[in-house]
This record gives sequence, C-alpha cells and structure tokens, in this order.
Amino acid sequence: MKYTLIAWTITLSFIVGCGVQKRDPAEKKTFFLNVQRPVNMSDVETDACLRIGFCQVTSPYSGRSLVYRTGAVQVETDYYNHFLTSPDDHITDLMAQWLRSAGFQDCVAGGKTSNRYTLTPKTNVLCADFRDKQNPVATVQMYLLLTKFDPSCSCPKVVLDKTLTTQTPLPPTPTAAQVVEGLSISLSKILEQTEQLLKTELKSG
Repeated sequence: MKYTLIAWTITLSFIVGCGVQKRDPAEKKTFFLNVQRPVNMSDVETDACLRIGFCQVTSPYSGRSLVYRTGAVQVETDYYNHFLTSPDDHITDLMAQWLRSAGFQDCVAGGKTSNRYTLTPKTNVLCADFRDKQNPVATVQMYLLLTKFDPSCSCPKVVLDKTLTTQTPLPPTPTAAQVVEGLSISLSKILEQTEQLLKTELKSG
C-alpha cells in the first residue's frame, strides 16, 4: 500500500509538471496576438496591386480557446485562457496591416486588371505543442495561395502555392501568456516570410 501511494504521488507530480501552468478556475484570461513588422525591412517596389483574402483557421484551432497538442492524435482546449476575438478574424487583420505597412497596395474596383494579385491564406496550425514535454514549442503553420488575374481568360492563374511553418521554443511549463507570446513570435516569422515571397513574385510579375 505504501509503494502504491508513492507511485500515485510520482504519477500525479509528472502530470502536473507537464503542459501549461495550473490556474485559478475562477480566473479567466483573455489574450491577443501581438506582431510587429521590423522597422529595418524595406518596403515593396511594384506597380501591382494585392487583394488579401480572409485567413481561415482550420479546426481544431479555429476557436477562441488556446489549443495544446499533447499527442500524435490528441489536442486539448483551454477553457480558462482564450483569444479576445476569433483567430481567423484576428490573423486576417494582422496580415492585412502588416502587408499594407510594407507598401502593398489594395486592388481598386474598376482598376487595371493586368497586374492584379490575390493572396488567399489559411492557418493550418495555431497551438502550443507539448509532444516533447521538455521542449514544447509554439507552432504556427500557414498555407499561402497567390493568384494573378489573367485577362486572356478572365481567370486567376496560380503563381505561388506554399506552406510555411515556424516554431518558437517555450519553457517546459509555460504560462498562458508565454504561450501567446510564443505564438505571436511564430506568426511574425510567418508574416515576414510571406512579405519576402510576395516581394519576389510581384516584382518579377
């Protein structure tokens, strides 16, 4: 009986030691992603226009609750810690702000069609990954589809089809705030890579 009690104590300590730090059940917290475009990045030089589409976040990461991946086929949602707004609306706004600040111009209705692009992003992963319990990471994965309007067929032609993935290290037992900070860093890296890809494609186009 004594050994059984010790075994249960060790098991409980292991469970408590993994994942996000325990919180007061009465204390719910709200967070938002914080991304900042580096001031040393150069602005785009192109006469092309860019329409930025809605960034859908796929399930199970589409809800407002923070999501933790704990196994090969296991995820957990955090009832006590959630985003201020839905992730898809939030990331769409952040991406639009980032790219507009980089100098990409929006496509105006009735304007020239020969140099018109549309970016359709989709966030496939937005979570803290605890599968390696000692080395958790904040992971963001985004799929980018860039099309260019072709006047010869009045249809869009694919010019870029790419998936980007970034990970930011987290402490072994992070707070919810540290998880969101890590996700913000990962998303910033995604947006920086997206900007560089678009600069190349729109400049060459």
